[in-house]
Amino acid sequence: MESYYVLSILWVYHSVMHLLKTIAATRLQPIPIPLHPSYTACWDVTVVVPTINAEENFTDAILTWLENRPLEIVIVTIDSKVEEIKSIIVKVSKKSQGYSTIVKVLGVPQAGKRRQMARGIQQARGSIIVLADDDAFWPPDLLPYLLACFEDSEVGGIGTRQRAHVSTETPLSLWQYLAARRLKRRNVSISASSYIDGGISCFSGRTVGYRAEILKDTSFLYSFTHDYWRGRHLLDSGDDTFITRWLYTTGWRMKIQTAPEAEISTFVTASPKYLQQLIRWTRNSRRSYIRCVFHISDLRRIGMVSIYLFARLNKWPFKPWNHPKPLRHFFFGLLNGLFTMPLDIYAHATLDNTAWASRGIETPNTL
Repeated sequence: MESYYVLSILWVYHSVMHLLKTIAATRLQPIPIPLHPSYTACWDVTVVVPTINAEENFTDAILTWLENRPLEIVIVTIDSKVEEIKSIIVKVSKKSQGYSTIVKVLGVPQAGKRRQMARGIQQARGSIIVLADDDAFWPPDLLPYLLACFEDSEVGGIGTRQRAHVSTETPLSLWQYLAARRLKRRNVSISASSYIDGGISCFSGRTVGYRAEILKDTSFLYSFTHDYWRGRHLLDSGDDTFITRWLYTTGWRMKIQTAPEAEISTFVTASPKYLQQLIRWTRNSRRSYIRCVFHISDLRRIGMVSIYLFARLNKWPFKPWNHPKPLRHFFFGLLNGLFTMPLDIYAHATLDNTAWASRGIETPNTL
């Protein structure tokens, strides 16, 4: 009987917290495009995209970036893949005639997301740098809505809401459901925390905009590419958590653009590889919050840790998007908390593992 009361209290707690979080998320208003904007995509935006194994959807993703007409797109890969990426760009250019965007393809000797990003950032000419994954699909008006947020001179970074890019014509896999559900839940969490106190636990690296003066700063670039866990393990993934912490420590404000016109989409894996991604993301977030406890001033530390707990402790299964799904997926969603618990424990126990397992990349300990 006591167990019944405990479970009932927990259920009521989660229900109330989910309701409050949802209300807070819905009250965060989109930032409108001004009549006379200070920034325009074709003059001010450089898009930096690190890639290694470009998949079939990479071509379609590039077309969505070009449709936003940025000043330039800088794609950074490894030296052995430069010609392959250039051939893809040639094919894309035949489909995108009329766009004035300059597309550059750069190479680095060894695969590494952060060093690839740093190379692209150093070459960027725009006053606003948008970092994007190679599987991010943009709506046509994404950049104008992102740039609207930079009208506030105190804002250093802008995040986006996300959804799963899936086909309604093919059966939905279990892993796609879980990944899409995670994206939807994250949209609510970051919108709610941003509305409550302006805080954000972590910008997603799928698509995020920053002022170039932040990313091109020499001290940032050095710290970004010489980031060691416990002084021994060079970190390559976790770039988004690093940049978010940097904005906190340097005093920049952060915002989330909630306009539907700025919601990006991304492919979600249909295989158990999703578990490898989840473990990597969990390791990155744990390392980041441990660092917040020791390296961020008291008030900001309290804010970041509170945002983290707010996001982690309040989960609720709900329909992630309008897609017919088997009933078993719904019940699996109800058990998602128990399912992720052993993964969390494993991630905590293996924080020294800095390999990018889902991409088959081992991170060297020296640059």
